Amino acid sequence: MPVIPNMPKFPAGAGLRQEHAAQLRAEMEAKQAKVEAAVAEAVGAGSGGPQPGQEYTLHEGDTLESIARQVEQEPERIWSHEKNGDLRERRGTPGALQPGDALYIPLADQEGTGPVGQGDYVVRQGDSMASLAIDTGHFWETIWNAAANAELKEVRQNPYVLLPFDRVTIPEINPKTESGETEERHRFVRKGAPEILIIRFLRGDEPRANEPYLVDIDGTASEGVTDADGQVEIVIPPDARRGNMTFPSEGDEYELDLGHLDPITELSGVQTRLRNLGFFDELIDGEPSEALTKAIRAFQKDAGIEGTGELDDDLRAALVENHGS
Repeated sequence: MPVIPNMPKFPAGAGLRQEHAAQLRAEMEAKQAKVEAAVAEAVGAGSGGPQPGQEYTLHEGDTLESIARQVEQEPERIWSHEKNGDLRERRGTPGALQPGDALYIPLADQEGTGPVGQGDYVVRQGDSMASLAIDTGHFWETIWNAAANAELKEVRQNPYVLLPFDRVTIPEINPKTESGETEERHRFVRKGAPEILIIRFLRGDEPRANEPYLVDIDGTASEGVTDADGQVEIVIPPDARRGNMTFPSEGDEYELDLGHLDPITELSGVQTRLRNLGFFDELIDGEPSEALTKAIRAFQKDAGIEGTGELDDDLRAALVENHGS
């Protein structure tokens, strides 16, 4: 049975409590707003044109495509950026954008592959091959191994780690016929569900071994005890989206955003893995920064890698290995 490699939204290693995490997020957003305001003033954003690294307020006649042409970026790259998440949720599609909406324009040199693949289905945050399979009546392997999804499979490599606005081809259902006698009861077993969520919790560098916990996954509560390595294995539905883990002995609480881990090819995916491992506590914005460079150096030192602070294939591979996905 495949394992869904999702981690807590806030790093287990950092021991953040929920109220601390909320405060940290507010502080980071305020800090980011001040930085962006200073940048906007420095480059003369009052000219009204969209500028990379800033929010642009839409005017009458603006479309995502026209804005993308002005900054020489792909529309999907702008629309899928982490900072446009609230706007996507509010408007639904780029065609529903309205004057006055604030659209973030990513930096032009931001690393990452961006959305890939082909097909009619557009990936949303939280999607995985398992959740698509449960929604469409397939095994996840059927979708993942479809010839039309070869590019997606080659680039993403992990069926549980997709990027919002990736495109997926959903194959046609091949009906299967089973014979059976009339006026008899027949039992059919659905295969392919559920999935297993595996998370390891640390206190500093030490595992939270043999600690009772309470967990709620999309409203379904259960309890258990971590193993000697601080690890838990929880059976969850393939389309689970949210969770909450609490350690009653100390009141520590962790939010779980299931399926929200971006691919390692994206800076947001690098930032999230570093945060889950306890090395990065800044805003997940998918952009380079001095804080990210320091976090990379700290991880490299801890992993026994030369501390260059550079983001390369070796670093990405080490992050995936240490993070587990």
